[in-house]
Amino acid sequence: MPAHLSAEQLARDLSIRDLTDPADGPHAVQLVLDRAVGGLADRWGCEVRWWRGERIVTVEDNYDNLGYRADDITRDSRYTRYVDDQRMLRSHSQRVDSGRAARAGR
Repeated sequence: MPAHLSAEQLARDLSIRDLTDPADGPHAVQLVLDRAVGGLADRWGCEVRWWRGERIVTVEDNYDNLGYRADDITRDSRYTRYVDDQRMLRSHSQRVDSGRAARAGR
């Protein structure tokens, strides 16, 4: 069973700003992100839709539905901030509908 964050640790972690989010104020990381996203959108000829999502997600959506194995090192408490046995702080970008897609068999 992974180690869980205390209420104090969770509050501290959630108070850290998202450097990619302009709503939290400007940061150089946003310039890098904008160039990367703009370049891919131009190359692929697609529309960009931003969805920041929840910061606390299910372990199922963050790992299981994306094909991570149960024994992958990324699931270790050194790399993953577990809220409880079913929820965690989102650790990477993920498909917006990873949970729905998995439940639909896609």
